[in-house]
Amino acid sequence: MSRRSLTAAACGAAAGLGLWASLGSIDRMQAPDGAVRVAMLPSLAMLLLGVVAGALLFVALHRLIEVALRRRTDRAASADETALAPLRVLAGGAVLVLPYLPWVADACPALMVLAGPGSRLTWGVLLALAVWALIVESRTDGETRTTATPGEALARRRRWTSGVLLGSLISSAILASQFTRTPLFPGGDEPHYLVIAQSLWRDGDLRIENNHTRGDYEEYFHRTLAPHYLTRGVDRQIYSIHPIGMPVLMTPVYALGGYDLVVYALLLLAAIAMTSAWRLAWAVTGSPAAATVGWAALALGPPWIFNTFAVYPEVPAACAVALAFAWTSGWHAERGVHRASLELPAWRWWAAGTAIGCLPWFSTKYLVMAAVLGLLSLLRAWLPWPGEPAARRRAAARTLFVSLPNIVSLALWFLFFKVIWGTWSPTAPYGSQRETRLEYLPAGGPGLLFDQEYGIVTFAPALLMVIPGLWVLWRQGGGRRRLAIELVAVFAGLLGVVGAFHIWWGGSAIVGRPLVSALPLLVIPVAAQWAACATQPLRRAAQHVLLCVGTALTVLLASAQGGLLLVAGRDGASQVLEYLAPSTPVWTLLPTFLRQSPSQAWIGVLLWAGVALLVGAALGRSARLARRASTQHLVAWSLVVAAAALLSGVATRAVAPSTAAPSLDERPRVRLLDEFDAARRPLAIRYDPLTRLDPTTVPELFPLVVHAAGDRREDRASQLFGRRLSLPAGTYGVDLIFPPSTAGGAPQSPVDGALAVHAGRTSPALQTWSVSVEPPGSWGRTFSLPVDIGFVGFKASAPITDASPRLRLTPQTIVDASARPRTPAVLGSQVYAGLAVLIHGEDAWPEPTGLWLRGRTTVMLTLVFPDDAWRTFDVRAGAVPVTVTAEWGGTTLRWALAPGEVARTIIDAPAPTPGQPTRTAQLRVTTSEGFVPAELDPASRDRRLLGAWLELGRMPPGPVVGGILGGLRHDPVAAPPATRR
Repeated sequence: MSRRSLTAAACGAAAGLGLWASLGSIDRMQAPDGAVRVAMLPSLAMLLLGVVAGALLFVALHRLIEVALRRRTDRAASADETALAPLRVLAGGAVLVLPYLPWVADACPALMVLAGPGSRLTWGVLLALAVWALIVESRTDGETRTTATPGEALARRRRWTSGVLLGSLISSAILASQFTRTPLFPGGDEPHYLVIAQSLWRDGDLRIENNHTRGDYEEYFHRTLAPHYLTRGVDRQIYSIHPIGMPVLMTPVYALGGYDLVVYALLLLAAIAMTSAWRLAWAVTGSPAAATVGWAALALGPPWIFNTFAVYPEVPAACAVALAFAWTSGWHAERGVHRASLELPAWRWWAAGTAIGCLPWFSTKYLVMAAVLGLLSLLRAWLPWPGEPAARRRAAARTLFVSLPNIVSLALWFLFFKVIWGTWSPTAPYGSQRETRLEYLPAGGPGLLFDQEYGIVTFAPALLMVIPGLWVLWRQGGGRRRLAIELVAVFAGLLGVVGAFHIWWGGSAIVGRPLVSALPLLVIPVAAQWAACATQPLRRAAQHVLLCVGTALTVLLASAQGGLLLVAGRDGASQVLEYLAPSTPVWTLLPTFLRQSPSQAWIGVLLWAGVALLVGAALGRSARLARRASTQHLVAWSLVVAAAALLSGVATRAVAPSTAAPSLDERPRVRLLDEFDAARRPLAIRYDPLTRLDPTTVPELFPLVVHAAGDRREDRASQLFGRRLSLPAGTYGVDLIFPPSTAGGAPQSPVDGALAVHAGRTSPALQTWSVSVEPPGSWGRTFSLPVDIGFVGFKASAPITDASPRLRLTPQTIVDASARPRTPAVLGSQVYAGLAVLIHGEDAWPEPTGLWLRGRTTVMLTLVFPDDAWRTFDVRAGAVPVTVTAEWGGTTLRWALAPGEVARTIIDAPAPTPGQPTRTAQLRVTTSEGFVPAELDPASRDRRLLGAWLELGRMPPGPVVGGILGGLRHDPVAAPPATRR
């Protein structure tokens, strides 16, 4: 075996080790002496198999890549070495074993992020780096490119431009298709902007009260929407508090295609903004590759991409800013040079002035940024000072071209407030409320950049290149130095305003939304920094790592928990870190400008920034240590992981936590229980003391306190006794522990009451117990869950809540994850004829006697049988004909029902299944059609799409007649009224 084959085998063994670790699960339990790690891993035989299989697979991959490369080049030795490039990078997956080593993750808690979902994030980053390294090395070792003719270069630039425009559109459109028309989008203030557009289209005015009254918003928003206003207009009518610029722009778009076309129009504007910034970056750096890296850092990062399809003014404003900045900059990508401003055509100055004049209409917060852009345009028109009279006349003409649209726009803008609210002040819609103050800026300004929940750098770490990139432009002098000053001025004009808002974070807004309108401009310094590192390959490799991490975060936010990670908790703790390492409070090591004072938060920022600078300096001085791109990427990845791990260890001991760490026994869910699988992960380890455990005893190590003794806080909305839990299928013990009275005197009175367990957001009890205990003392019972349920809560009667005992839940046995049925989330439950029905998803609406099923979809129900009795299954059509298909077990039945017609069948109680705590059946019901009650009855406001009505009844065991009754039809009967619960 050759040296390179041995290298490939070693890389494969390292990757196999990392893959074995990524199949494990790790968590922390609460012990008397503190938190202790507990892990479940695949067997040692699987470890050996993973290492051997990885080595053999990588040897084969090396051979395949080598053969493919030899077809492109005659340099056999070079192809042999280049084929190792992706394999070396993938060997970096060995870091995934670090969370499972004794003592290491205890000393460096940030390593816990590499376990669980973080392992998938790691493999995604490494795969992208591997492809990148292969491309770089194959180009380095390939044939020398010939110089293109001017015509070919021009065609190439235009192909690049088209590709970037399409890439911007497609990447954003993929996410838009996933998130729009969901509970997340449109959300927040988006429906209010759309209502303004509807009012302009349908009524020809801005008075929105009638639009809310008749429910125009129900075309895209399915909850009650009250108008947003603080003060009425001079005519005593309601006008929206939100600016009208974007709704005016989108009114014809909405008229043509509704909400969906508005989204695609915004995607197009976002793509134009990013493409404009990319072309400017290309012109400044002279490198399309550098411009593309800058584009990817912004366009594929969460702060930009998740805001491109949100119906807010930010994207139209970003397009106006990017175009206005580029049109008069003098940099021209087609020529690759900087032209004097007097050489620019007149239309550019008119267009720039118009774009700048639109900004105040998009939002008052853009007024300062618009003033900065206008001033820069005027300076560009006059600097350098024209010496000839003709040149001065042309500069004066360009001044007019920029100024006139702005003057007209501002005059109309102030007149708008005078006509509607009777005052010239742009603050008129806000009444007496003052949302902007300088005292908020010390927290809001840096918070929008570095806060762990809302900071753009946190979610797009490649933006760490912005400040070095600005320094690069400054050092280059001339037009680039002026460009750096202009970039800082425009961005500061926005940051200084939005950072001074009293709610600078934007509530639960998508990260980066307040800064979106200026984000495209940051493409330029990022590209400049990447281009400047051409002779520092290790530093450039680290930049690739940061870029890939930002893109991986986009994928994570789009795929995890149905996109709920996009909604910040506003509690100073990163939702992403809570998801990646829920039992290890890594987020307490990062700054939060929301909960800490600015000085405290700045300490954290400077600590992490200082380490980033040290890593960058080390990479810059180590250029000769790694000559191949693959080795450079592997070293950069390893150094980034090591620096984060070591700093977390130092911060744990030297810096006060930014927020309080939650108690391990009071968390709502335990990841190790969610992923529990004794069959696939038989190697169970407790790390303090280092002990091998029987995997079946692991669940008992994670008891949860649902309600603390003496805690009299009450959730009036849910009326739950304690907190909600998310529990996997299994059997649980529930205990009420009544402590001794702290006051002396007479003995405590006996407690007689009831305790019930509930599943779903709002539902009747799944099981109810009578409680009778004489304090001090305890009471306990067990219950079982047939499937994973994300909303489990308890309700107690008044005698128990008055006594306020401790409610503890102890997992006893957990069903292996591989043996659990794959079901959507349980969001509701109901009991019919003694049969517990768990409702998955939001496609069924339970009522006391039955359920309405959504039309044109498949509804999934889990039936929990308490006995051997069969259940009747009645399906009734609503107001329109419908075809209903029911599936359970190995049975499939289909009925074509006329309006009001009923079909009945029998569902037999299933036989007990080994390893399952209860007897259950998964029932899937598909309806072909549906009706909207509000469209049939003008008095109804029920806009649900109802497909069929389902009722379940009980009958004693007897002969199997399900197949006979499956075809039984009843006479048409009126369906129950479609009422909301």
